[in-house]
Amino acid sequence: MPSAPTIRFEVRPSPSLLIVHLLLSVLAMVAVWLGMFGQATARTLLLAAIVAVWLVGVWRILHPRLRHVHIGADGVRLQLASGETVEAQFLGGRAMGPIVMLELVWAHPQRGQVMLWLMPDNADADTRRRLRMLLSAHDYNT
Repeated sequence: MPSAPTIRFEVRPSPSLLIVHLLLSVLAMVAVWLGMFGQATARTLLLAAIVAVWLVGVWRILHPRLRHVHIGADGVRLQLASGETVEAQFLGGRAMGPIVMLELVWAHPQRGQVMLWLMPDNADADTRRRLRMLLSAHDYNT
């Protein structure tokens, strides 16, 4: 990416992603409740598992592993929530309308991987536009 302009952005929680996560969890609970007649123990265990997965998902959305992403001619650098800066690389990405998803991996001190969802409520339009151009120009769009 020698001629690519620098793209920097802060990783922020997305309220719309929280809403989608909640709706999918509620739909899963309704499906379990309606689909298991007479099996109260199994239904209760599945509902508890759905709530646990929902809570973990909410925590992950509200507490992202990254603070900042810097994409430039010298590669990708991530500032982790711990404050440490690490080198990273793209595993892939996708642009779907106003939403841009980036899959990144880093290898310091242990391999970390993250899928970033950049939506209109957590990333500005210019950053998403520049990332869409980057994905299409370098065939990262998988």
